[in-house]
Amino acid sequence: MKKVLLTSSLLASIVFGAQAQWTEQVTNLDADKLVSDLKVVNTQTVWLVGQSLAPGAGQTGPAYQSGSITTNGGGLWTKFNVTFSGSTTYDFSNISALDDKTAYVAMYKTGGGGAIVKTTNGGVTWQKTTTSTQFAGPTGFPNNVHMFSAKDGVAMGDPVGGYYEIYTTSDSGKTWVRTPDTGGQLTAQQGKEYGTVRLYDEMNGTIWFATNPADTLQPAGGKVFKSTDKGFTWTSATTPFGKGIAHIAFTDATHGLVMNYNGKQLMSTTDGGATWTDVTTTGDFYTFDLVRVPYRPGMYVTCGLLADQSAYARSISPDNGQTWFPMPNDADLAASGFTRMEFLGDDYAFAGGYTNNSQGGVFKLSSKLASIAAIKNVKENVLVYPNPSNSGVFYMNTASATNVQVSDVTGKVVYTANNETAGNGIKVDLSSMGKGLYIMKVTSGKATTTQKLVVE
Repeated sequence: MKKVLLTSSLLASIVFGAQAQWTEQVTNLDADKLVSDLKVVNTQTVWLVGQSLAPGAGQTGPAYQSGSITTNGGGLWTKFNVTFSGSTTYDFSNISALDDKTAYVAMYKTGGGGAIVKTTNGGVTWQKTTTSTQFAGPTGFPNNVHMFSAKDGVAMGDPVGGYYEIYTTSDSGKTWVRTPDTGGQLTAQQGKEYGTVRLYDEMNGTIWFATNPADTLQPAGGKVFKSTDKGFTWTSATTPFGKGIAHIAFTDATHGLVMNYNGKQLMSTTDGGATWTDVTTTGDFYTFDLVRVPYRPGMYVTCGLLADQSAYARSISPDNGQTWFPMPNDADLAASGFTRMEFLGDDYAFAGGYTNNSQGGVFKLSSKLASIAAIKNVKENVLVYPNPSNSGVFYMNTASATNVQVSDVTGKVVYTANNETAGNGIKVDLSSMGKGLYIMKVTSGKATTTQKLVVE
């Protein structure tokens, strides 16, 4: 039942507009909405659902029941409204789409209760598929729905009656059957642990979802549940993870990552989720989403806000989360706030964002990512000194011709230098700027790296 909310204070400095290989598109959602979930079905069909911007930390915006669909790769987005009896009190948990006509959404009511809802005509009309006794309030709460095929699916909710409320369907949602707590496989402490919306991943019929203790300040207790038979039976493992689990992603059947709620820690598994260990990381990763890049083993992408809230960006790891680099093709998006991402491969992706006066809201990547070797080459061949700087003047050594851009923490560009030749002692003068943190982007060819500069 835990809802991951993005507040106005976190999104206040988002800058819209994208160049390079990311292009911004208009979702046609209402003003001041964000994309809370999206599903890239194929290169033509993408579904997304919206959420009202929360006015402050720990608060919930007004209930919102609209989403959008494209069937031509983002050339046109068509808004849809999910309507059924009482729907105006519901919000989206997540969306699972099969094609350009059929999609399912899990929806919850503030205070408990919810439903699984389906469309078969591209979002024109919607029907509840669960009964009044399934995910019933106040304790019932649907966190996720996932369809493996046109007939088979699973819906996962919070504990009810001493174990997690999970249903499977084998008839396209006509009926949902609760998975029994055989052998204590789904046993939970009522009121002391719960699921989280959108906190799951699926690959080739295997599905994982994560849960958290009600008190995420306790040192451990987040669980990862796994099913290899579409939700009929489950195994689970408790992670030694403080602050709770915020994101989970798998790059193959055995290798996966989880991120904690404060965005400062990753854990990895090499046995499909049975055991989890700390990841020693270098480079920055971001807190709004963690996803895999299909067909690139061990590769993950994060987006959103740094844990210290100093910058919005994206980063990419080629080695199962150990090393993080600024995302390629990203030079013009340093302050754009991506909320959700999904990749079809290393050359096609969509990312949700935030609608500004009903404009924008979604981004499309349609070119191949620069190679990790190129990213490493730029990062390893740039030296900046002194850092911190008392005078605001920095010097840079670089082994290749570069473009330099420096932004403040709001994303405002305060310094640019293009076509700097390779060499030592290249001057970067921020002496007219105030004390504080700045983000420097150094671009060579298609590869980009970022460094933090501190003026004291």
